[in-house]
Amino acid sequence: MTPPATHKARRPASRADTTQPSQTDDRQDRLRAIAARISREAKPVPAFVAAVLREAIIVGLLPGGEAVRIEPLARALEVSTIPVREALRELEGVRLVGFERNRGFVVAPESALELQDAWEARLALEPLALRLSIPDLTSRDTRLARAMLAEVEQGFAVEELFAWNLRFHMALYAPCGRRHILAFIEQAHAISHRYGNATLVARGVAAVPDYITAEHVALVEACERRDTEAALAILEGHLSTAAERVQLNYAKLLGERRSRDAKVSSSLK
Repeated sequence: MTPPATHKARRPASRADTTQPSQTDDRQDRLRAIAARISREAKPVPAFVAAVLREAIIVGLLPGGEAVRIEPLARALEVSTIPVREALRELEGVRLVGFERNRGFVVAPESALELQDAWEARLALEPLALRLSIPDLTSRDTRLARAMLAEVEQGFAVEELFAWNLRFHMALYAPCGRRHILAFIEQAHAISHRYGNATLVARGVAAVPDYITAEHVALVEACERRDTEAALAILEGHLSTAAERVQLNYAKLLGERRSRDAKVSSSLK
């Protein structure tokens, strides 16, 4: 007598692991759009892939808790799986992804404490970098920052805000030459923008808000005058206001998510 067939139980897929074909196509298109914005020249392939995946996590294209599917990413970016794995190990080092047994690389879940840490790091390090930088700022540095302000006037999507904001601030901080401080600032920017982008998208904001532009213009003007104290006051005020705004909006977003999840759970009972 033939014994009945047995089937090995599988771990149920989490919501973050489940994507429909149409969602996958849209994701790959958006991933390619991010890759097109990031210069591939003079970059090792793993560094290029890491930059693309970092931005994909920041803008929510790769949501927290989702297992990273390496092969589709490699196809979308037209690279082999080897640099994708190397890039994920790099992102693991900065806590944007983790590694779980039986799931592989997983996008780090969101955390209100992580958001607080990122802003506290930015508030401590960015004024320091600017203070060290101003004595060595050149007209070329401030012209570069001015050119970036012109990009905002021409208009771009909120999804591009992280890359623009990082380039703008680094144009003013880079002359300090403190590579470790600059690296820590870049990491804190990435984390803080992950939450900032989530709150802007949740509120339906499609373009860069005007108040962001005004604060950056004032900062450049103070740097052009080499007025260190005024520049620091503007930067500290800009960062403090942004930190308060993002944390408040993220707390509201968490409340909305909990309310929505509670309604879904209640409807399933």
